[in-house]
Amino acid sequence: MNLQNLTGKWEGVYTYGPNYPIQWQIKKEIFAMDLVASGHSFTGSCYDSYTKELFNQPAIVEGTADEKNISFIKKYAAWLGINDNLELIVDWSKPSLEIHYFGILKRKLFSRKFFFEGSWSITDHYFTEQGEQIFYTSEGNWELYKIG
Repeated sequence: MNLQNLTGKWEGVYTYGPNYPIQWQIKKEIFAMDLVASGHSFTGSCYDSYTKELFNQPAIVEGTADEKNISFIKKYAAWLGINDNLELIVDWSKPSLEIHYFGILKRKLFSRKFFFEGSWSITDHYFTEQGEQIFYTSEGNWELYKIG
């Protein structure tokens, strides 16, 4: 795949890993990206249910790719988290956490179309009652297909 072919519209799905509640682990979240490549780097916008329902603006993506691998970071407009009742929280006073996406280029067996497949991770922290800072990482998987 020619790296300039990254430029364009992409659609995919991501899933939630074992650190998430079971009702989230069975979901498949649809997302779309508009990418512009320049050499081995690219930038773009990402649209998903959170950008539509909570932020009313796309997330920003920046990354790199070569002939086999892709890596990018997605950032929402503000910090997005989950409270103890599994409700989504947006804190506009805090910057977005970085969501790291890593993947490899694959090719469909019969159609021979290229797509990316990989994993994503996000690291956050909280403070215990004793003031100790605890870091944790959540993750999931994703696939991405070029549509235009």
